[in-house]
Amino acid sequence: MRAANRNTRTARQLRVRKEAKLAFDKELRQRRFRDNAFAGAAGILVLALAVALEVFWFSSNPTADDLELLREGAQIEQSAPADPSPSPSPDDGATAPGP
Repeated sequence: MRAANRNTRTARQLRVRKEAKLAFDKELRQRRFRDNAFAGAAGILVLALAVALEVFWFSSNPTADDLELLREGAQIEQSAPADPSPSPSPDDGATAPGP
């Protein structure tokens, strides 16, 4: 009778181990699928961001014509006469520095 109990106990332990291993493998497959989906979504997001930057940011650099217009505008501003502001003169000579 003891041998039969030992055999059933061993068979039950093997069955429990096998079920645990199958559950672990199933959980591992689900986790890998989820992680791969997140990694794929992150990769697509990075690629979309790179394309958007290329299209909207890096392609908005000024052309040679734009730079020439900027240079001409800066030269016009530099050559414009500056209006001298009159300095206030003191009313009495006490505050004015001496010669």
